[in-house]
Amino acid sequence: MARSQSGCRTLFSVGYPATEPVRRANRGLPEHIWHSALERRGDLRAGAPVAEPTGVIDLTN
Repeated sequence: MARSQSGCRTLFSVGYPATEPVRRANRGLPEHIWHSALERRGDLRAGAPVAEPTGVIDLTN
């Protein structure tokens, strides 16, 4: 999350194709790092868990 000089919070996400190595890495992520996604207004988004796999999945190619 980034905060602008005006104090406004900016949230973003980046997608990546779910290739087999990505799916395999996602399946190996510990349960405790998965969180419920949020809708634009901050409500929980049912059925849309999110996790931060940085450092776990090699996306160099």
